[in-house]
Amino acid sequence: MTSSEAVMAGVERAGLLGVASFGSVTIPDGMLHGRPPQEIRTASDLMIGDDGLGAGYARLAEWAFAGTDRLVRAWRPDLMVCEPTAMAGMLAAGLHGIPLIEHRWGLRSAPEVITATMDRLESLRDEIGLSTEPKPELIIDVCPPSLQFTDVAAGAAMRYVPYNGGTEGLPDWVFQPAPSTRVCLTVGTALPSFAWGLRLVRDLLDGLRELPVEVVLAMNGEHVTQLGLPDPLPSGVRAAERVPLDLLLPSCAAVVHHGGAGTMSTALVHGLPQVIIPSFGDSYLTAERITEAGAGLGIPIDQVSSALVRDTTASVLDGDNPYRRRARAFAREIAEQRSPAEIVSLLEDLVAR
Repeated sequence: MTSSEAVMAGVERAGLLGVASFGSVTIPDGMLHGRPPQEIRTASDLMIGDDGLGAGYARLAEWAFAGTDRLVRAWRPDLMVCEPTAMAGMLAAGLHGIPLIEHRWGLRSAPEVITATMDRLESLRDEIGLSTEPKPELIIDVCPPSLQFTDVAAGAAMRYVPYNGGTEGLPDWVFQPAPSTRVCLTVGTALPSFAWGLRLVRDLLDGLRELPVEVVLAMNGEHVTQLGLPDPLPSGVRAAERVPLDLLLPSCAAVVHHGGAGTMSTALVHGLPQVIIPSFGDSYLTAERITEAGAGLGIPIDQVSSALVRDTTASVLDGDNPYRRRARAFAREIAEQRSPAEIVSLLEDLVAR
């Protein structure tokens, strides 16, 4: 894994041992060819296509491979579990003959992106002497089976168990019933680093404030300050600095977000309808599938207006609507899947072969 204070702290809070294979990197570093945030002036600048995404994932793999390979040589693991774009781990598994487990993070990655990534890594594979692409012996899939795309190999379905952090330092109101209908607004950690991303958040907030709801801004404090909101915050608006979504969402009625896989899945666990504004990578697939499945609605980022945000969110909040019913059906489906503890037995069987 790459290192960053937030990532390593989260790993340690989960009771795990984290070892960095490479230094901390940002989205502009890895996926945008090192372009500084000030050059990303609009959402269209993030639309780099399948080949651009493949180039970014390949670049990350090239950076991380040496450290990953050193760790594998020293530790000699029995299995390697990698998410679909963790190509450094996959290459190391193939090179050392270690059984590879692919752990999907949600909806499957676009096949075109994976192909573009592997094509870009051909020279690295030649350099390390790996003649074939590593293939997983088992796929673990945390996406509800009825939501997953049907054009990929079926995996071992596993219950999605959210972990977004611990309870330390959280305000008391997180654990109390909401005083009114509560909506969570979150756009992840990358978008607010762009000036246009902050403008997007303001537009979303303006639309939500036209509804009779309490809006919880799940953003870090620095980005909330950069929004230029009054101090104290307007009535009906709360700021929750990096609050674990798994603890916040039980008190919410809907989630408005950027299409991140973790946010999508955590909202489904809690049976909440979603309004998704995709802007990068697989977030477009997320918005597409959630809309098709009837568990929420997507808003094209170039069409965002306060009126459209207000009306779209109102439609998923309105009583016992079909979006809420479909989201609750997904929550039941997720709960019916095998637990991570049960999936471990499959991994043990692989090691015992």
